[in-house]
Amino acid sequence: MIRLLPLIVVVLLSGPGAAIVGAEWTLAGLAGVAVHTRSGFVDLDATSGTSKGVIGVAGGFNRRWYSVEGEWLFAPGFFSAGNDPLVPSSSLATLSVNLIVRAPTPLVFKGVRPFVSVGGGVMRLRSEDAANLFSIDENLAMGSVGAGVAVPIRKRLALSGEARFVRSRPRENATPFGSAYVDFWRVTSSLSFSIRR
Repeated sequence: MIRLLPLIVVVLLSGPGAAIVGAEWTLAGLAGVAVHTRSGFVDLDATSGTSKGVIGVAGGFNRRWYSVEGEWLFAPGFFSAGNDPLVPSSSLATLSVNLIVRAPTPLVFKGVRPFVSVGGGVMRLRSEDAANLFSIDENLAMGSVGAGVAVPIRKRLALSGEARFVRSRPRENATPFGSAYVDFWRVTSSLSFSIRR
């Protein structure tokens, strides 16, 4: 999925009628939670399976039935838990490009449009434990797939809700116990503002 995404984007940008000129541009802020988190890294604070808050921003362009967007997402304290954590400082961040395909107009009900998304990019992991024995400082390739709905609330404003599964590519020999990875479900809502060129 990660390898195919750049090819998909190039085809959409270069195909007939898909020029960016005249497209509707959007900027969105998003917030939500990462749930059912899993990690192959050494988990000193036993955070696997917990929920973490996430925030982010996204921007891109819309055509009639699809969008291409870039997104940055940040989850502070991703590997930390409790009032006196063994991992006092940690975070997860993703930088990705996503293709969003919306339901065709005949399926629209009072402006509500279901959509699916597929994306790929880089996941940045950082963790510093108190003894500095199992610190994490990794950049891993990642992919994602999700689905949601978008609801217009004003002429240029829309509210969206989405559930998306995110998984990093495993890193071989990242820990003393072998390869490591991170995956989780994220449930987010976003408010987007559109500008037509």
